[in-house]
Amino acid sequence: MDLTTAIRLKPDYEKAYRVRGNFCQFLGQIDKERADYDSAIRVAPNSAAVYVERGVFFSSHDEYAKAIADYDAAIRFDPSDAFVYLLRGHSYESLGRREQAIADYRKALSLNPDDAFSGEALKNLGAAAH
Repeated sequence: MDLTTAIRLKPDYEKAYRVRGNFCQFLGQIDKERADYDSAIRVAPNSAAVYVERGVFFSSHDEYAKAIADYDAAIRFDPSDAFVYLLRGHSYESLGRREQAIADYRKALSLNPDDAFSGEALKNLGAAAH
């Protein structure tokens, strides 16, 4: 069964939209990818994962303010996910919002002390890990 059939049979299954969105990304079908992430949020508005997926989509298209909004939503639903803080920190950094980026990288490290990416990002920004 393909993902479109799965969605037709169970239109409220957000994971099918997210996975199909990922395939659309691979195929370069940007409009379809965005539509699938939007649909995933529509059917599962309280799922952190759907906001992370769309946030990554926005980040990959240099729409960092939109990505930050989605990462904010993801954090509201799952404040213990270190990876989301890393992603949001990168978006803040890309917008030149250094202090917010540093705060997020530090938060990511506090949640996951083994996060080499956040540690390296802090080092590159000339900031201490604590």
